[in-house]
Amino acid sequence: MRILTKKSTAAVAGLIATVGMLSACSSSDTSTSESVSSEIATVEQGASTSAVPADVAQAFFVAYCNKQQGTLNEATGECTTADGSTSKIDVTQTNPESAAIVVGLAYEDANQVDIPGCPTAAEFKAAASGDTPPSITLDCQIAAIEAMTAALSA
Repeated sequence: MRILTKKSTAAVAGLIATVGMLSACSSSDTSTSESVSSEIATVEQGASTSAVPADVAQAFFVAYCNKQQGTLNEATGECTTADGSTSKIDVTQTNPESAAIVVGLAYEDANQVDIPGCPTAAEFKAAASGDTPPSITLDCQIAAIEAMTAALSA
C-alpha cells in the first residue's frame, strides 16, 4: 500500500471527479473504472521513474534479517524470527517522505559518519525539525541504504 501525499490525493480526487463527469456521458462503466485505476496508478507512481536498485534493496533485506536472526522471505522482503514474528523495513519507496525516513534511520546509528552525497547529520537534523522533509536525492537514499547495510553486516 502506498501512502498518498496531499498533492497526490488532490490529483486523484480531481481525476476521479473528471472521469466521473465523463462517465455520465458514456454508456460504459467498465471503461470508467479502468481509466480511474490507470490514472490512480499513474499518480501514485509520481513523476519520477527512478528506483532503488533491486540488488541494493535485497542486500539490505538480507543484512536486516540476518541481524534479527531470522529467515528472509525474498519475495516479500519480510523477516520471520524464531518466535514467529515478522517484520519488514521497505527501503524501496522513493517519495520525499520515505527517502527522508531512510536517511534518518541511517543517522540514528551513533557510529554513522556523514553519508557522502547526503546532507550532513547536523543539516539533516535541522531540516527534519521543520515542516517539510529534507530534500533527499535518490543517490543519497541509495548511499544511506548501503550505509545501513554495512552497519547491519558489521
